[in-house]
Amino acid sequence: MGELFRVLPPGGHVGFSDLALRACPAAAEDRALRALLYHPGAELVSDWPALFTRHGLGVVDYRDILSETLPTWEHARAVYQRRDGEVTRRLGRRLADRILASLEQIPGILARHGTYPVLCAQKPMAQAAEPCAGELTVDLS
Repeated sequence: MGELFRVLPPGGHVGFSDLALRACPAAAEDRALRALLYHPGAELVSDWPALFTRHGLGVVDYRDILSETLPTWEHARAVYQRRDGEVTRRLGRRLADRILASLEQIPGILARHGTYPVLCAQKPMAQAAEPCAGELTVDLS
């Protein structure tokens, strides 16, 4: 985030979106998340707007699109089921069943714990430099 602030020009904007969790899920839910997203729930707990603000960027537009993304998981599950023969040949029945079970859990887990922020942040305009202590200032008025 510091590097983003450094390279963004004063008054510049950045757009951002990412899946995050508001809180850590229960152990069983965490296993389902790790099975599909390769991250434990604790690594996904983030308050992105607060993080941008903490690093000096102002959040100028924000919305949570989680509800719009949940149908994606149903589609993924349907494709996975439709290709069951191929998945089973490649992974074996046991692993294929475990992955399908995890896919079926994800929408509920995300509905309970998830957020999908889409935001626009802006770096403040450069501030006029303050005179250094001992620096001569001249009033020409």
